Amino acid sequence: MDVPPPAVPSERLDGWRRTEATIEEAFSTPVVTVYTHTVVYEEIERRERIADDTGVDQPWRFFFVSRICLDPDRDPSRLLTSLVRRKATAGFVDRLEDRGIEGVSERDRENPGSVTPTD
Repeated sequence: MDVPPPAVPSERLDGWRRTEATIEEAFSTPVVTVYTHTVVYEEIERRERIADDTGVDQPWRFFFVSRICLDPDRDPSRLLTSLVRRKATAGFVDRLEDRGIEGVSERDRENPGSVTPTD
């Protein structure tokens, strides 16, 4: 499926370089298939400075952004939104773990003192 790249304002990308872009089927149910186009950006200046100072060349700061497309195209519903949110959260945690970040938890936006482990 053709999934357009996610929109990121160019003025927010000063000092950042796109290092990865993937389009994939995130998950499928009997009623809908969800596709994502994810782009990863890394901060370049800090990486180069640390590499010059220490010889350690690895990403230190990064962010990624995704666009989600549904097939067939559907209007959002409470159930579908909940399903996509749950699966997106799991995918987000997987991407962080792939980069060596562990122990990720989710903070409830409605109740900021409440933290839920994601595993």
